[in-house]
Amino acid sequence: MKQSTYKGQYGTILVIGGSDMYTGAPIFVTKAAFRSGAEMVYVMVPSNDYATKIIKEVHEAIVTDLLFDLKILKKINACVIGPGLGRMTENTLSTILKIVEFFDKNNIWTVLDADIIHYYKKGIFNNFSKIILTPNHNENINLVVKSHHFCLLKGKADILFMGNKQIKSLLVQNQCIKRCCGLGDMLCGIIAAHLCFSEETIEKTIEKASIIAKKAAYSGFVKKYYGIKVTDIIEEIPQFLGKN
Repeated sequence: MKQSTYKGQYGTILVIGGSDMYTGAPIFVTKAAFRSGAEMVYVMVPSNDYATKIIKEVHEAIVTDLLFDLKILKKINACVIGPGLGRMTENTLSTILKIVEFFDKNNIWTVLDADIIHYYKKGIFNNFSKIILTPNHNENINLVVKSHHFCLLKGKADILFMGNKQIKSLLVQNQCIKRCCGLGDMLCGIIAAHLCFSEETIEKTIEKASIIAKKAAYSGFVKKYYGIKVTDIIEEIPQFLGKN
């Protein structure tokens, strides 16, 4: 890193998510992003009460209300939307669409996960180009991915698609047997961090993030066995950065 670089230049991420019911998801995204090399993470939440919970859990994060703030948005290198959001109000959804439109026009990738995929199915993201979806099995039901969007279908072997065309099946030999809550959130954080500084193709960037997530999960499982939690796995991430 050059002496002339400044804080956040090599990875500033925006996470939009969380609600009073689903408290953990954006916290896991944020922690994973930091452990994957992100320098700054902004978290926008629709609930003021929930914001204090994030601040207590992730002191490094910058937490704000959900709003279209150009001062913040101009700093962002990658965005994650959806973890823990639940069903949204029209005002919340309108603000999110405005933010995604800004990122799309400025060549910034947005990762859509969890609850926001419900709204993707309604076609409201069709005209954007810089979109990556990360559905699980249930979220993938009735999901029609636009031909210009990427989709990483999570499973024992993550499968990468562009539209309905399969690009690659990503199978790692040794796997964590326990399905911990929050693994998908962790994956989003890893993807977002790599989107910030990877110089490879978007396909290769997503592939690397998927493999790191699988390897970290297995490494943690070896140490903690069935007592493992996603926060344990997140701490395993750094040892696999730059190795696959």
